[in-house]
Amino acid sequence: MNLSTVTSPVVQELSVSLCDSCVDLLRHNDEGIITRATGVLSTVLPQSSQAVQHVIQREMVKTMCRLLKVGAGQTATKYAIKTLTVCTAASHLAREKLVNSDKKLSIIRLLLSSSCDEMVSGNAALCLAHCLDLEGVASDLLGTDIVLLLLQHAAGDAKRTAVQQNAAIALGKLCRCEPRHMSKLRELHGLEILHSCVKLIS
Repeated sequence: MNLSTVTSPVVQELSVSLCDSCVDLLRHNDEGIITRATGVLSTVLPQSSQAVQHVIQREMVKTMCRLLKVGAGQTATKYAIKTLTVCTAASHLAREKLVNSDKKLSIIRLLLSSSCDEMVSGNAALCLAHCLDLEGVASDLLGTDIVLLLLQHAAGDAKRTAVQQNAAIALGKLCRCEPRHMSKLRELHGLEILHSCVKLIS
């Protein structure tokens, strides 16, 4: 795991086979092994677009969603949402797979509402923003608590400004893709908060 965090030509060259092995380890019964395998994936995948495409074909999105659903522990959750965010950033297919398995993105909303880890909530907001690029996703989120959740993070006092930035970007994209979310935003006095986040986005 420590070696995989270092960007190097060797890691990039071996990224596909390394990620392949990690995907196989995700079937293991030992939670520690699953956590470490997910951790390696979360650090290697950002270094290789080829590895990203490979693990998506191996149903990585479905596997990460399963891990997040069962609540595999704080460390595993942090690695899993980062892995999912890397995949949805790089691949339209990954976004489709995530949305098709979870129409209202309940896993993402759960992470936004329950996680105290800023890395988890920041990546969850970013992953949501990626999925909003798909047609109909913003409309499917009507009637959920998504506006409130994103607003809480955008207006929060997170130590990592990336959390506020990602939440503000996702909120802006949500309202742009589906203007009906604006009524909820106005109801929560969120326009003023969103305007105050413009400096973070620009």
